[in-house]
Amino acid sequence: MTEFAIEVGGLGTTVKVPDPHLADMLLKRYAAFLTDPNSHHSVLDLTILDKPIEEGIRLPTVTSKDSVLRISRWDTLAESIDNGRNWAVSLVSNEYTFDSFLRVFLTLRLLDEDGFLIHSSAQIRRDTAYIFTGKSEAGKTTISDLGTENLVLCDELPMVRRVDGSYRVYGTPFWGKFTKGTITDSGEVGALFFLNKAPYNRAAPLSLRSALPRLLQTTLFFSNHPAHIERLMRICVAFLEEIPSHDLYFRPEPEVWTAVDHAIGT
Repeated sequence: MTEFAIEVGGLGTTVKVPDPHLADMLLKRYAAFLTDPNSHHSVLDLTILDKPIEEGIRLPTVTSKDSVLRISRWDTLAESIDNGRNWAVSLVSNEYTFDSFLRVFLTLRLLDEDGFLIHSSAQIRRDTAYIFTGKSEAGKTTISDLGTENLVLCDELPMVRRVDGSYRVYGTPFWGKFTKGTITDSGEVGALFFLNKAPYNRAAPLSLRSALPRLLQTTLFFSNHPAHIERLMRICVAFLEEIPSHDLYFRPEPEVWTAVDHAIGT
């Protein structure tokens, strides 16, 4: 049994892996995010399946029944009886399977941390972090490529949490086409931008009412449990009450940062 700990966005998770080959792959994949195991971490106790649970590919499902919290997919079955702190995880021996499970697991853990995972590019510009989100093909990779003067924390799935009275966004190992995957830095969030490709560069402020459904559409979340949905809603509303949001209409050119700077008053 190989035991190690992964820390993403300040949240530690101890992982117990019985398969040396899988353990080696995971240690390499999450090398920048490894930390010392301790009693404050959640624990994932892995069991390796000989074959997938069922054929085909489908999205993960999250259910809660009779005090059992369950995450399931065609290649994974995970259960927790202590509200998500300790998990028994059965899965096929594949680093991508584990990575997919880790994302879903963190969405549940973040419900108790005033946070969420969001499909976006998160960048630190002049000591403040900004989040650029949108649906598929909205321009997350493009805005990441254009951030040559910024620190790109993550171009696909950064983590947002409220810490010590302010919202911070963290780099995660969950990267897209920009493919760095080793940025563990974080920054205090200054603004949220919804990406819109256009023949011009302009930012327009949004009301909370307009921004909320769009933010919910870009957060990673799989649970249909009413308490989980209500909690996520409250987290997102609180975030938007504090963090200004904008529509960002942009061309794929460096001048987009002029529109960003103007929106945030710099």
